[in-house]
Parts: sequence; C-alpha cells; structure tokens
Amino acid sequence: MFTLKKDVSVEITEKKSVFYADAFFVRSEEESLEAIEKMRKKYSDATHHVYAYSLREQGIRRFSDAGEPSGTAGMPVLKVIDFNNLVDTCVIVTRYFGGILLGAGGLVRAYTKAAAEAVEKAGKAEIIEAVNFSLEYGYDLHNVILRILEKYGTTPQNQQFTDKVHVESSLQTDAFENVKTELENLYYTNVKIEMLQTFMTRQM
Repeated sequence: MFTLKKDVSVEITEKKSVFYADAFFVRSEEESLEAIEKMRKKYSDATHHVYAYSLREQGIRRFSDAGEPSGTAGMPVLKVIDFNNLVDTCVIVTRYFGGILLGAGGLVRAYTKAAAEAVEKAGKAEIIEAVNFSLEYGYDLHNVILRILEKYGTTPQNQQFTDKVHVESSLQTDAFENVKTELENLYYTNVKIEMLQTFMTRQM
C-alpha cells in the first residue's frame, strides 16, 4: 500500500477554466473533511469544490461531483487515487469556471489531469507498520541507550527521570525488533522493554 509522500498543490487551465488540485496525506475521515473545508475557505469564490478520498481504515472511499454533471468530476479524481494504489489520500480539485462549457468528456479529462498532476508531484510513500515502545533502565546506561536509538533513526519522545530512566519512542517494526535484540543481548535484564502499540505510517 502507498500514500502521498507530501502535501501539494497544482494548477492547470482548460479552456479558460482554472483548476487547483490540492492533495493531502490524511489518516481519518475527520482529517479528510478538515482538508476539504480548508480548501473551500481558501477558494471561497470558486465555482466547484470537487473531492475524493480513500482511507485504509475500514476501506472508506468517498467522492463528490460538487455540482458538476454526475460522474464527470469526483469519480475521475477517485480513479486517479485508485490507479496509483493510494490510501490515506484526499484530493480536492477546485474549479473556477472560465465561461466556456467543457462538456462531459472535457470535464472528465480536466479533473483527471489535475488530480494526476497533483499525485505525481506529491510522490508515493509506502505505508509500513511501526511501534510505540518504552524503555526503563539505570542512569549508567542512558548515554549508551541514546546512541543505540540514534543508530536506528529515532530519539526519545518522552523522558522521565526518577529512580530509573523511562523513555518512550517509535520505530518501524523491523527496526524495533533489532533494537530489542541488541538491548537484550547486551544488557539482558538491565533494560525493561515494553511495546505500547502498533500503528501504520508512511515511510519517508
């Protein structure tokens, strides 16, 4: 599975109609609706605010023609998302009518082109499983633990210093297993390792 590497905006013009395609990485329907509302406010004087989004969780897929003839706008945008095997993706295409009717075929081509250019500009990132985890250890191991975490590309996101050091961090699942193995081999019972939760994220 893939999602967008970054949020982007592109502009195209077809027979004097201007189309702004904004593509967003989203993790929920709430984030999708927030992105749509944000674009409606940004382009408040536009003629149409067409959108489509596809979410990994629960397989949610929605689109809107936003007043364009049925099947000429939202569905073509969703097809671009599907063609690129994207999830957790929301694409909003805003149209400023230029006074020349495009016809059904012209609308499909214009919305498809705008969405496709946005997706291409955003790039694709693989969706991977990651882990939130905690470590507890003595003060004498703190600098060593920090170096090990840094080696695997992460840093403590939450640190507490009491009678022992307690840190939380996150890593891709395979990297977490490597950290766990390395710590267990080096320090055995001197480091308490706890997996807090797994989640899906994009590989940057």
